[in-house]
Formats: sequence, C-alpha cells, structure tokens
Amino acid sequence: MKKIILSIIIFVEVIFGQTVSISGTVTDKSGQPLQGAIVTLLSARLTDTSDANGAYTLTNAATPIRGTNAKQQAANVLRYQGNKFAFTTATPSFFSVKLFDCRGVLIATVYEGIAKQGITVVPFSFEKLGRKAFVMSVRTGDKRSNYKFVPLEGCDFTVSGECPMADQALLRKTAAADWLQATKAGYASHVEQLSSSSATIDIVLDRYTAPDFGANVLMFDPTMSTTAMQTQLNTIYKQQEPNEFGTNRYAYLFKPGKYNLDVGVGYYVQVLGLGLSPDSVEITGAVRCMDGTTWGNACVNFWRGVENLSVVPTQSGNANVWAVAQSTPLRRLHIKGNLKLWDKSWASGGFLADSKIDGTVDPGVQQQWLSRNCEWGTWGPNTGSWNLVFVGDVNPPSGTWPSQPYIRP
Repeated sequence: MKKIILSIIIFVEVIFGQTVSISGTVTDKSGQPLQGAIVTLLSARLTDTSDANGAYTLTNAATPIRGTNAKQQAANVLRYQGNKFAFTTATPSFFSVKLFDCRGVLIATVYEGIAKQGITVVPFSFEKLGRKAFVMSVRTGDKRSNYKFVPLEGCDFTVSGECPMADQALLRKTAAADWLQATKAGYASHVEQLSSSSATIDIVLDRYTAPDFGANVLMFDPTMSTTAMQTQLNTIYKQQEPNEFGTNRYAYLFKPGKYNLDVGVGYYVQVLGLGLSPDSVEITGAVRCMDGTTWGNACVNFWRGVENLSVVPTQSGNANVWAVAQSTPLRRLHIKGNLKLWDKSWASGGFLADSKIDGTVDPGVQQQWLSRNCEWGTWGPNTGSWNLVFVGDVNPPSGTWPSQPYIRP
C-alpha cells in the first residue's frame, strides 16, 4: 500500500509534501474560454481562478513540514505501510486506533492498550474490509482525533481531515491520486480523479440548466413578484382545500430569502424551504391550514406537510394556524410568534418535530398529537383533549394522565 503518515500530537521528523504541477484551460462546450472558474485540487488544497484566456495553474514545491513546537521532543507518530500500523511513542502511554463506518458503527479495533516506549507494530490489512470510506479515531493519552480514509482507484487510501490546531500541519497527503474540481456560476461543476500530480488538463464546463420538475412543483424565489406568487398559491389552495380524494399533488419549494405571503396548505401539498436552516427562508404572513369547508372542522384535514422554514405570523390574530388530523407533519420550523393547532372546531392528530416556537402553542381541542425535540415559550392556555405525547421537548406542559391529557414516555 502507499505510505500514509499522520502526526498525532507533534513531531520533529521532517515529512516532504508532494510536488504538484497541474495546468490547463477551462472552456465551455463551444470552445470559448471561461474566465472566473474556480479550479481546486481537493486533497492538496490548491486553488486557482481561470484568467481571461481560461488558463489556470496549480503548483507547489515539495517543502518540508515540521511541528511548530521544536522544543517538544515527545514524538507520537502513526504510520501505515506494508499492511502494518506502526506507532512511535516517546514514553509508555495509552494508545488506541479504531475504525468506524460513516454512520459511526465500529468496524474494527486496530489497537487499544498501553503502547511501549519506541515502536509498536500491529499487522493489519484494509483489503479484508473492502474498498469503502472509513473514519479512524485515534486516541493518545487524553487527546482524540478523527480522520477520514477515502479509497481511490489507482492507489490505496487517502487521508483527509482538519488539524485541530491551526498552526500545525497534522495531515499531509502522500499518495499520487487526487481530485480536480472546477466550478463557475451558471455552469455544472466538473470533478475528475487524477492519477498523477503533474499533468496538463483541459476542462469543459456545461452550462447549467434548471431541471424541469413538472407543472406541479412550484419554485419560488424572493425576486419574483409577490402578487404573482400569491395569485398562484391562492389558485392551487382553492383547488386543493376541498380535494380530499383528488389525484393532483403539489410541492412548493422556497429558495432562501424573505417573503410576504399567505400560504394556504390544502390536500396533497408539501411546503419546503431550501435553505441550510429554517431561518434561511422567512415567510411573513402565514403557512397555514384552516378548518375544512366540507365538514366545518379539521378532523379530515389529512395529507399535507411543512418543513425547514420560518414563519412570522400576521394572520389569524398573529398565530400560525395548523388545524389538522393525521399525516400532517411539521418539521424543522421556526415560528416567530404563536402556533395554533386548531381553528374553530374539532382537530384530531398531528406531528411536530425539531422545531422552535418563540411564543405560545395553543392545542385547543387537539388530540392524538406528538411533539418531539421541540422548544416553545409556553403551552396553552387550552390543554388539548387527550393523548398528547411529548418526547425530548423543552418546557413541556405540566401534569400527566389522567389529570391532564399528557403522556411522557
């Protein structure tokens, strides 16, 4: 296998990084040069921006890398070479190396115990584990670090990770293979694997075309006309609000930004924020479900959901109304005000998870409701009817069944 060297704490042994010399051009499919494309050699962490001729260059020199504290002679070094791990320790100390899969499941314990002063060698083969990604947890004394092994075709393993101390070079890639990436706004990104650190590589970028999700997937952008968006939402709500046994299905996708809208959520409608967090999409107005016109209550308000956005309620007495029955989840929401789980009459069932409500949650006559990993200001003033379950919530209501309709597993 290729040689992999990691410094676990600090070491004074010199390690030479690999010389890189990669250059080329970035063009579009017609051959026109593209200026401003960002070209990155991922593992080596080298970046350049293409010039007016589309040209880029990625170079470095094979410079020695040393620990920053040269006075500290304690050397805890981990190597892997020839199907063997070798641990070099300055003094006898506890040492462990464990391999996990990317889900955190332990795959193998390479070594765990007191490592003697000097070199400890442990035979170990990655081949028996198959070619996959691993997370290696290394503990020396009371310090622990995690590193990721990424298998690459044409070489054995690449080590990648972040140094916990910014002024030390804790990880260095020594294998020849790497990944070259090129990105530019308006174009699909390009990624290819390299087998050499010295090459001329010309890159062609395809212009990005927004996918066509179909007529029933609505993509909203803060730059769009508020009037046009509201008209579109009202038209679909009027159609879907009574459409319990219809065949139409809709998804509303909101790009990050701020909106002023009243989003009515009828049957078979999913509302999704596309930001990294719920606060990336903020809707001032409402994202709500009211009593159904067919029955005059919410007991048949099924099959709809909202997730990953924030709401500043300005309708229904400044409360975001979610009067529903089953199959109506609310996930990853930030309600910047009050949340009302009923409208004017009966409501029966629902699910709220991973959400924050700054104000009050009013369950009204709700029943068969589950709240999981949520936080709110207060719960009430109504208590709900029966079978309200709370799991991992901050500030849940006091009391339990049978004096109150609350259950805590």
